[in-house]
Amino acid sequence: MEYLKLKAYAKVNLVLEVMGKLEDGYHEIKTIFQTVNLFDDITVQGSTDVRVTFINGEGIDTQNNLVIKAVKLIQAEMGCNDGAHITVTKRIPVGSGLGGGSADAAATLNALNLIWDLRLTKTRLMKMASVIGADVPFFLEGGLAVGTGKGDSVRVLSNQHQVFFVLLDIPHSLTEKTKFLYESLDPSLYTTGLKVNSFIREHEKGIFSLDSIYNVFTQLAELYFPDFEYYQKTLYGLGCKHVSLSGTGPVLFALFQTKEAAEHVCDSLLQKGIKAHCVQSVSSENVNNG
Repeated sequence: MEYLKLKAYAKVNLVLEVMGKLEDGYHEIKTIFQTVNLFDDITVQGSTDVRVTFINGEGIDTQNNLVIKAVKLIQAEMGCNDGAHITVTKRIPVGSGLGGGSADAAATLNALNLIWDLRLTKTRLMKMASVIGADVPFFLEGGLAVGTGKGDSVRVLSNQHQVFFVLLDIPHSLTEKTKFLYESLDPSLYTTGLKVNSFIREHEKGIFSLDSIYNVFTQLAELYFPDFEYYQKTLYGLGCKHVSLSGTGPVLFALFQTKEAAEHVCDSLLQKGIKAHCVQSVSSENVNNG
């Protein structure tokens, strides 16, 4: 196989709890991931050298990013000197809390495994993914899933419900945002995973638990993202009842049971000149079938 094109889907964190700090300095988390149908396009062409190009990739360090990290890791692990020309066409906002960089890295691992005919097992790919970044393993699975540990231990849940989201893109200027916000967490904000456990219990009964939606970083977002509260109030003012942050932000999402309701809010935001996307949940099966 000489050429491959893949979709690298974004995610939202329906629930995100931080349970404490680990000995290695990272944090232990418990989260509910959900894939949504906003995606970057990844094209990979077999070659004799490695070249990575980003289109619409403003804000990405072209010399040091997760796609390049994925290429170097798989080469080192496999003793492989094959090359590839990789083009990433960005649609997922950079540094937004939607996991775009991690999604691109996971898609790169999958693509190179096929292009270079490495025949790596899913287990081996998952181990490599966890070296690249804590949430990269999730993007090899996709769909609705529980993330524990650093977020790198992933258990897929059945997708019983089709849900819809409006993603509201808030500008920010924080450098090393994720690291900064984790380091800024006060231990008083640590929880024990009860909200994630509640979501799972309701899910096992066939219920999508809107009451469990939660993100520990919301209080920090109010401090560090300009106009965060304005955007939050704008969503509530448009009748949104379930609003939360994805990852460490700054993207806010509003959750809906119908596509029509989501599209109505998204159109209203766009008319106000606010960047927004109307998306829907994607199952693990659909992620892995392209």
